[in-house]
Amino acid sequence: KMKNKLLEKASDGSFKLIFELEKSTDLKTFTRIPITVGSSFLNIGGQLEFTFSPTDNAAFYRVRGE
Repeated sequence: KMKNKLLEKASDGSFKLIFELEKSTDLKTFTRIPITVGSSFLNIGGQLEFTFSPTDNAAFYRVRGE
């Protein structure tokens, strides 16, 4: 379960970005999309890329980091 923060500061002064990806078919109920090893990487532009195959009729996706 998320810690309900987007950024977490460590005692050494570094920061950790914390978020999760979710999907929904109706914009009411969302379920988490697991990020597995090998499904995400940093591209040459420094952006995080995540690749996944839909397994249901989800039409809505969101990034959550509160």
